[in-house]
Amino acid sequence: MTEFVTQAMRNAADEARNAALREDENDQIGVLNAALVAAFAVGSNDTISEAARYKSMFDDAVAQMERAEAAETERDEARQTVRDIHRMARRYASGRQTYAPGMFNDAIREAVGAGWLGARESGDEPLFADDPAVNAAPCTIGSAE
Repeated sequence: MTEFVTQAMRNAADEARNAALREDENDQIGVLNAALVAAFAVGSNDTISEAARYKSMFDDAVAQMERAEAAETERDEARQTVRDIHRMARRYASGRQTYAPGMFNDAIREAVGAGWLGARESGDEPLFADDPAVNAAPCTIGSAE
């Protein structure tokens, strides 16, 4: 079996990795990329073509990680928005004689179920709006007497 990674490639990758770490030890993707580029630069044509295939897979993985990080950031921002508007929306909806309290409470149930909002975010204030339609006394027509 042909060895695709030569000692010269290993040495070049180590040197590039160490140099990249000195610049920014938190940029692990940049460090790996620098090591791969350096290793490919000293390889033979067969090694380079085989390594290019692996680098392409690496680049795809990096792109996927970056998309996942962007989605996570966006999700966290959306969660914070829900927390930020909860108090104002509850105060608006609470006690209204319209569809607003029910609609608000349904949305809050979904937010709580999804883990976007919990009792700790509402502090001392209630999590749900007062809904007169649910809390109203039963209506009687006529009397039994």
